[in-house]
Amino acid sequence: MPGGHPNARHPADTRADPVVARMIEDGYLGTGESLDIAMPTHDAANEGRLAFNRSARRQNLSPAAWVADETGERCYKDCADPMAPHYLRLRLWAKDAARTHIFRATGGDPSKLKYNPWQRGTKRYSDSGT
Repeated sequence: MPGGHPNARHPADTRADPVVARMIEDGYLGTGESLDIAMPTHDAANEGRLAFNRSARRQNLSPAAWVADETGERCYKDCADPMAPHYLRLRLWAKDAARTHIFRATGGDPSKLKYNPWQRGTKRYSDSGT
């Protein structure tokens, strides 16, 4: 069995690299402006979201990506019409700018984070009964 991290054996997801490069060239980096890309279905938009997140993180950038329905509202797994056209909304920041934004938004208080990585002790669901 070879050593190393299991993800190191998979090729990098580079499908969204041109989108990330375009956003940087067009001046979206760090502005908070969204780039909207029309997609044919919810699943296609979600796959684009995942590819964008992977590409941006691999390039040491902080991505924000979400799927929006035809009216522009965020669309989740329980989508009313998954076969309808959707939008992929993208934002991009440099890591330092993203950290500064989070610090300003929370005032440095980890309890105000949407996800607190330092919070421990919450019991996770287990279907094994333990």
